[in-house]
Order: sequence, then C-alpha cells, then structure tokens
Amino acid sequence: MPKSKKPDKRDWQPREQRLVAEYVARFYPGYESSTHVHLGSTPPRLKGRFTTDSEARLVGVFRRWADALVFLPDRIILIEGKILPQPGVLSQLKLYEELLPKTPELAEHKGKPIEKVLVCAIEDPLITELARREGVRVHVFHPAWIDEYMKIVHPWERTPGLGEL
Repeated sequence: MPKSKKPDKRDWQPREQRLVAEYVARFYPGYESSTHVHLGSTPPRLKGRFTTDSEARLVGVFRRWADALVFLPDRIILIEGKILPQPGVLSQLKLYEELLPKTPELAEHKGKPIEKVLVCAIEDPLITELARREGVRVHVFHPAWIDEYMKIVHPWERTPGLGEL
C-alpha cells in the first residue's frame, strides 16, 4: 500500500465499498446484486445530444449512485454503507428510493417494493432511531478489518455524536 506524502494523512481506500460488498456476500449469497449502481435517467437537457450509445452511457456516470442493490424475487434491497453514519445518509436513501424506479437499466424490476437498508460498522443510536422512523432498516456489520482501520482514524471519525431524541 503506498504511503501518503503527509505523515498524518492516511491513504484513501474504498472501505465503505468493501463493507457493503462483504455485507452483501454474507447476507445475500446466491441472489443477484450490483454495487455502485447509477440511478435515475439521463437528465432531459442532455438527451439526444449524443450520437452513439457509448457516448450516452458516458453521461450516465454523472447520475447519483447507490452502494448496492440486491434483487430478491419479491423486492429490491437498496443498501447504503457507512463506517460511521451521518444524518445525510437517510436523505440519500430516500432520494435513491425515488430514483430507482426511474432507472431504465432496472426496468425489469419496476414495481417491486424497495427496502432501504443502512449498513454501518459503528452504530449511532440517534441515526438508528431516525432511520427506524423513516422505514430504514439499520444493520450494524463490523468485520474484523474495521478494528484495524479504527486505529488510524481521528477520534471523531469513530465516535457517534452525543444526544437524545
């Protein structure tokens, strides 16, 4: 692993993507799934401005994206992963729930109920309570490698905020 040029700065790694991929592999083996799924359709102002399908697909990378989708026979599991969740994750899931049925690549799953899941390595009780109120299932998933990662992060990156609802 390359070292950062600044001694107090850690190198970026896709840790949340790893968390979600391991979660899906463990809890949904054998089901069709996708990670880093672009959601919604191409913005109307950009439609028809591209001459080839590959150019149109390139524009698609600017769409919002969910960490993972799992396609069950009776529903779609929409997953967002965070090491330590922040309140904005609930808005992300709500937005993705709205965009998912409008995603042309997912037309075959249109009409299936969507179950929103927040996967986190460290639970924040306030976020968990808000998530439950919003119909979001919270799953605390703490693989062994998280403990090593926690040794290199700042204290505020491993400690949920204080407070009560």
